[in-house]
Amino acid sequence: AGLGASRFVAPGFRLGSRMAATDLSDAAIDLESSRSAARDAILSALDARPGRKALVMDPLFAPTLTSLCTMSELTEHGVDGLYQLEGGTVETECDEIVFVVKPRPCLMAALNETVRGVIADNELDRAEHRERYGDDPRVWDPRIDPEHHDPDVPPPPRVPNMTVCFTPSSTDACEAELRKLRIHDLLIRAECPVDLVPVERDVFRVDCDDAWRDLTLHGDVSSLTQCARALHALQRRCGWATVVKGKGVAAKEIAESMERMRRECFASDPALNPTLFPGDGHVSDGYESSGDEENIERDVRGRRPRRAHPGVEDPPPPASPSIDVLLLIDRDVDPVTPLCTQLTYEGFIDEAIGIVNGAVDVTNDDGVTQKARLNSNDLMFRELRDLNFGRACDALKEKSSSMQREYNDIKGGKVENQTVGEIGGFVKKLGTKQGLELHSNLAKRCLETTRGGDSTTLDDNSGFMRGLEIERMCVEGRELDKIVSHLIDRLRGGENARRTTRLLALCSLTHGGIPAAKLETVRAEMLRAYGSPILDVLANMEQCGWLCRREDKSHAQRAFTTVRKTLSLVVDDVDDADPKDVAYAFSHSGYAPISARLVHHALAGSLRLIDDSLKALPGPHFEYTQGFDDGGKPAVVPVNSRLYERRRERALRLQAEGKPPARGGFGKRPVCVVFFVGGVTRAEISCMRFMSERMRLGVDIVVGATSVCGGFGLVEQVMDDLSRFTPLDRDKSSSNETPSSRKEGSNGADDGDGGDGTVPSSSAFDSFVASFPKWM
Repeated sequence: AGLGASRFVAPGFRLGSRMAATDLSDAAIDLESSRSAARDAILSALDARPGRKALVMDPLFAPTLTSLCTMSELTEHGVDGLYQLEGGTVETECDEIVFVVKPRPCLMAALNETVRGVIADNELDRAEHRERYGDDPRVWDPRIDPEHHDPDVPPPPRVPNMTVCFTPSSTDACEAELRKLRIHDLLIRAECPVDLVPVERDVFRVDCDDAWRDLTLHGDVSSLTQCARALHALQRRCGWATVVKGKGVAAKEIAESMERMRRECFASDPALNPTLFPGDGHVSDGYESSGDEENIERDVRGRRPRRAHPGVEDPPPPASPSIDVLLLIDRDVDPVTPLCTQLTYEGFIDEAIGIVNGAVDVTNDDGVTQKARLNSNDLMFRELRDLNFGRACDALKEKSSSMQREYNDIKGGKVENQTVGEIGGFVKKLGTKQGLELHSNLAKRCLETTRGGDSTTLDDNSGFMRGLEIERMCVEGRELDKIVSHLIDRLRGGENARRTTRLLALCSLTHGGIPAAKLETVRAEMLRAYGSPILDVLANMEQCGWLCRREDKSHAQRAFTTVRKTLSLVVDDVDDADPKDVAYAFSHSGYAPISARLVHHALAGSLRLIDDSLKALPGPHFEYTQGFDDGGKPAVVPVNSRLYERRRERALRLQAEGKPPARGGFGKRPVCVVFFVGGVTRAEISCMRFMSERMRLGVDIVVGATSVCGGFGLVEQVMDDLSRFTPLDRDKSSSNETPSSRKEGSNGADDGDGGDGTVPSSSAFDSFVASFPKWM
């Protein structure tokens, strides 16, 4: 077992089994090869160190590791024990210790403590060896003097070889920190190029959780290089994207880095020649490839394409690129959307309970808390995740009622009058029982948060609804005085700092800033409520553009107010039962995300058609074709979307005729990869799916991002030291708390299921949850 804070993970721990891995077989692009490449990169890094080894993981990398590798695979590659890097030391008999860490300078202190702890333990072991066997090396080393050698005396223990493996690569800041801590020369340094990790069949992420903070607050652009490298590797496997579009400063830098990598790639490997991409960079529109890749595995000189990552085998480039459009969006172009309350099923679970690394904590009737993974392997979650939360609750009620009726029919009827098929069909449906219980429990907990999670306020969700009304006022840009007054009341009522910070940022961004006098009042109230640590938060908000005085009249602060009407960001009369617009994801406010509107315009036409709106938003916008010059060298050429438009028209025609989209060949829907630099919310992902399936775009959309985040996640990135603020208790909505109802000394800790377990009679859905039959 490990000592100190380096927590040991027992070998029997079930680690990322193949059954738990998301099925990518029906993905629009080949994400399975990207997952295989990431897994191979980890295993290659382990194989680089011989013999048995202890694997010490960065806690933030552990979820990625568990999603890519099984315990049996790690064992086969020499891993003898798993630890999490949290300081302390590591007790192991292995000759090798491998640290797999993200390039986070703040983690180097824990690495230093662990390295020195291992060395100190070794010194104690060597002292014990000397005390027991003496210090004459001839006793244990036969090479010195065979006559004095005693085979019963073991050699003194030696310090294990310690390797720090940065994923995906090291940074100058980390190297400098290692030198400062004087452990640079004590470690073997290596890199593990895990750039792109598939999350779902239409979602992937580049492992840069703090990219937004690094870019906006610290000016650290290393994440942009990582994003460019990941997207370059993706295109190496799937074919070069025909058209590249984007909006924002970070998006433009990634596009420039990708083009530089493409030119270096072609220059270093002539096997990748323009003959695979006839014309101006486009492939043939006929999809005439037979699907046999043997004829493209080598060029005429017999050379294989160079691998995107050393030590990681890539498949040969496809005859036809599977990505038609690559669209890059900077999070700073649309800072409002993450601050609004997500009202899709998956999004609201994240708001109310919190989804961490794709899993939620679920407490059963016995009070035992377990983690439940939410992904498309859960068929019920796949059906519910993109629905409006209210409609998802209705669907759960219907499923439960249907199963109850069938159970009563089976129980009350005579077995001899029922066919085997009828009984077998019901028994088969019982397989969904566990999923129904899980999601009913989650929905119940989410509803409880809207009522405060306290038995005295369970029937009152007025505070939550008032918060949504205030949110609607924000996106509509009206009644600033009421919003500020509401914010001050929440500050005086002991509201959590994350919630008030989020509301303050939303108010400032949607109203073009806050008048100086009102802002000073709010600042004073926040200082009184949270003390001096909030001043650093306010300064960071000003630095990233979340907070400003209306009198400043900067271009960025007027962005939302300028495009509110031109991009139709507020939709009236949203029908969440049969939605026609992406605003269903924020149904109470009727807000349609800026990001969704940009994607729709980019895929339904050209960004040039909304040039005035784009100029009002921060950062440059661009669109071009990844083509070749007259000499056959990679070059940026004017955008040419003719083939993309023809494929899109074919797909729309098939859709209008009621025919299913083709899996390949003629009629296959074009594919767009939308990549968010700085993070994407779950509601935005649902909006992308909605546009692809319901808004007649005729395009399959694959979403990529540096992280899948929510409003509270971004708010925490402007808080330099989270330990100085009360933790956010997601199981209790504090939007309706008053000073008298707030418990003295409460630290916001999660108390599991919330409340006293009673269910409000006013809620039909809560009643249905409470009346679940015991046989379920």
